[in-house]
Amino acid sequence: MSLNADSVAHSQEAILRRMREEITAICERAPQVWEECLRHAARSAMTPTTTVLAGCGDSYYAGLAMRPVLEALIEHPVISWPAMDVVSYPSRILNDADLVAVSVSGKVGRTIDAVDLHNARGGATFAVTAYPDSDLARTADAAIPTGVRGTPGPVPGTANYVASLLGLLAFGVVRGGAQRPGVEDAVPAVLAELPSILERATDFFDDVVTSLSEPVFAVGSGPDWGTANFAVAKLLEAAGAVGVPQDLEEWAHEQYFATRDDRTVLVIGHEEVAAQAARQVIDMATAVGGRTIAIGQDFGASAKHAFDLPGTPPGLSPLVTWLPVAVLALTFAQRHGRVPFGIDRAGRMETVDKNIYIAAPSRA
Repeated sequence: MSLNADSVAHSQEAILRRMREEITAICERAPQVWEECLRHAARSAMTPTTTVLAGCGDSYYAGLAMRPVLEALIEHPVISWPAMDVVSYPSRILNDADLVAVSVSGKVGRTIDAVDLHNARGGATFAVTAYPDSDLARTADAAIPTGVRGTPGPVPGTANYVASLLGLLAFGVVRGGAQRPGVEDAVPAVLAELPSILERATDFFDDVVTSLSEPVFAVGSGPDWGTANFAVAKLLEAAGAVGVPQDLEEWAHEQYFATRDDRTVLVIGHEEVAAQAARQVIDMATAVGGRTIAIGQDFGASAKHAFDLPGTPPGLSPLVTWLPVAVLALTFAQRHGRVPFGIDRAGRMETVDKNIYIAAPSRA
């Protein structure tokens, strides 16, 4: 089964079928993608220094998810910012930092602008992208081409998101310090769990989506904060479902007061350091009638619906947490007849292409 396809028919059935195919393919082939990312990263090693990660959409969320483990590996500060902030509101931190820009397509205008500006200030630039001949890869000093583009057009990105996670992780491992051997050796074992997680998630969410209602508050901290943002993105893309990502502690200060029996709280609590706060969110949401779904470990009886994941070393949870939330979005869209990306409205995708991507990109 191919990870990449040139196009897909613009119908609800065809798009969601292709989304399932990409999820299945990356679960099977993630270890090979990891080896390829490591190989390319080793060719382009930089001296460890402060690192700024930049991207848009899933590419930004991948940076949020990987930031903690990259900082542990590099042993220097790592910051994840939207490309818009890097371009329009540049921090002084950038004056003494490397910039790692993430874009699967390699044609996102704002991300390429971020690289251009950092090149102009004399900083080192690095790209994580699908192909070595993309516009982003050509603009940066060096690149990790993941080889995973997915399907251009209205297919919610899943396989390419995982590839971005692995590309960033390979960057960190190659530049890493004392923790490098432990992380590098642990990744294949974590990825080997994906096919069995997919099988369990398919059965689990086929039942759970009947109790899901909008809006969905997706809540997590640390690496799980990246996954919470990714979860909302997939619900929006696959099903047009309204969601709000929030930090564990901040949910208790804000969204808690809008939680009631017609709202769903999706809690991602895989990292042990945040587990207690995740269980507290579940308890608080349940107390006011919220519909709760928990993803992670050791939720016990506190969550009405809890999907257990295998343990991972610190910082590597995004390599497994992406999968159940992707299956959740896909299953919700299928069961409720939702049209991905709102393509039933004329001109939807053409407007995206015009406003997000550069004119005449080298690749689709």
